[in-house]
Amino acid sequence: MGYNLRHVDTTKDGNRYRRRIPLDVKEVLGGQISFTRALGKTHSDVVRNYPQVHEEFERLVESARAVRSPASDCSIAEKTELELFKELERRIRAKGFDPQQRYFDPSDPADEIEFNSRDFEAERVMNEYPLDPTDGGPLGISDLDNAYVRALYNGVPQQPLPTLEDARRHYIEDRKLNDAAEIKNLQRINSVVGHIRDALRRDPVLPTLKRQEAREVMRYMLDDLSISPPTVGRYLNDIRAVINHGFGPFFTPIFCST
Repeated sequence: MGYNLRHVDTTKDGNRYRRRIPLDVKEVLGGQISFTRALGKTHSDVVRNYPQVHEEFERLVESARAVRSPASDCSIAEKTELELFKELERRIRAKGFDPQQRYFDPSDPADEIEFNSRDFEAERVMNEYPLDPTDGGPLGISDLDNAYVRALYNGVPQQPLPTLEDARRHYIEDRKLNDAAEIKNLQRINSVVGHIRDALRRDPVLPTLKRQEAREVMRYMLDDLSISPPTVGRYLNDIRAVINHGFGPFFTPIFCST
């Protein structure tokens, strides 16, 4: 029986999903040449299992590429708001300044010294760039340096609330899941986090998550992705571990499976 689905082969043992591993991640996956999963013997088996297996392959390749490009090398555009906040705070503290100071009293000698020191540091950063002939500002200044200069004069902004992506990155870094030997665990964590983002259509802010949204996630995995209940249960355990590891148990009860 033929199927109008890509990457489906029929063998004497039934039907299977088979795709070549992209060359750029072959080494990360231990030299694996192809990805193969059984889809079942009947047409209904194939139709039911295909979406989940196809998604598994896409997540596997995405995770392997993440190993090749560590998050520590990402640009500011790839940083979360919380990561940017911590980076700004770290840079300002390293210079001996108070990250929260926003007001400087010109009549106070100590404040005047502090302000002049910050101004000197800001000028040092901006002088690393050519001048924009239109406004005299630094031409092509990076977003990170621009945010740093603003924070020197105005203090860092209020600390953002953690998102699910913050929890994911912290868990992966702390558990060293970017190591090649941990690729399966990395793929699983990325998969479940991806399912949650797809179900809610956003990167959720952890303190704002509601039980109703957790139910939406469960329904999405069970009904839309046709993931088996035992697998959904394991995914819920994974997401509780991710959130609890870095941000405490306060946010995790909404992902209880009962």
